[in-house]
Formats: sequence, C-alpha cells, structure tokens
Amino acid sequence: MAKKWTRENVIQKVQETMKELEIDHLPSCLELRERGLGTNALANAGGLREISKILGVPIKPKESPSPGKRPKKYKSMEIEPWRGKASKAAQIEAKARRKGLRYADIQKAETIEKFARVKV
Repeated sequence: MAKKWTRENVIQKVQETMKELEIDHLPSCLELRERGLGTNALANAGGLREISKILGVPIKPKESPSPGKRPKKYKSMEIEPWRGKASKAAQIEAKARRKGLRYADIQKAETIEKFARVKV
C-alpha cells in the first residue's frame, strides 16, 4: 500500500532533502521525486510555493531553459508557411458553416449514411 503523505510529512521530507543536498533553497521537483516524494504529494501539501512560504525558504532559481524549449529570442521569428496541398477539410468546414452546421456534424451524418445505410 502506498504511503499517505500529510502536509507535515511532506515538509519533513523537504527539510531532510535540503540537509542531504546541503542547499539553502527548496529542492526541485525532480530532486524530491528521486528521493521518493511524488508530485501528487507535493500538490496535496499546497505545492512548492506554499511549502516555501511555510518554511521561509526560497524556491530554487532556474538555471537554464528546459531541454527542447526554444529560447525566447526565437519565439518571435516568423515561420515559413507550409507549401503542401491543403486538405478538403477547410472547404467542407466552410460549406458546413454556410448551412449553419459544424464540420463534425457533417462527419457524423456521413458516417451514419455509410454504416447505418440511412439517408440523412
């Protein structure tokens, strides 16, 4: 059976981890997870911000962007438009809108006609 994490247990585990790592700020979620404290337990205790307020200890500052994320300076760059052949979905959607329907409504009707052999 899984351990029931109370707020006091979570705070105690955070303090133990801080002593173990010899740091003066809250450990990261990854560091806590590696030591057996899951994200659900943290969330149920109010999250790292709440624990930071209770203990009066700052949250670990971010060192660098997460892997796979683009730096902010690249976010504003224009992306070259896709030059592939467009699907017919946009045309069908436009036709459906003119009739006051949605594309999903037309898809459902086509499916019913095809498989239930019912004319809609």
